[in-house]
Amino acid sequence: MNFIDAIKNRANGRATPYRPGKKMIEIPGIGTFPTLLQRMRNNKIETTFKLSGITPLFIYYVDDVKSDEYESTVMLNREMQLVSDNFLAFNDFFGLTHGEGDEELLWVCRSIEEWQYRELGIPKKPKQKMKK
Repeated sequence: MNFIDAIKNRANGRATPYRPGKKMIEIPGIGTFPTLLQRMRNNKIETTFKLSGITPLFIYYVDDVKSDEYESTVMLNREMQLVSDNFLAFNDFFGLTHGEGDEELLWVCRSIEEWQYRELGIPKKPKQKMKK
């Protein structure tokens, strides 16, 4: 992946305001992903989203500073194309983190895993060594 390239829209192939960060993380058995996603405006970083969850089909990035469900979650497919960046992405990821829906979370970030354990009693998954 060329890091200066914008994330493309899945529906029309056009560039979006999102750019992947340069730092990558390898999650064994799942894949290698940018740890950050940045929304650009006028060639400046407007918002930074952190890698937060991965399913067999989708990758979720969350801005944990914003609580606005319309702008806090970005959903990409495994080809790194934008699927949703509005309330639909938020609702989908919210459902997954609460054990709802048909898809399985293959990986979640530590802060969400801790929250799931503390608030919902969802057991923690065994730790895998990750390569940065």
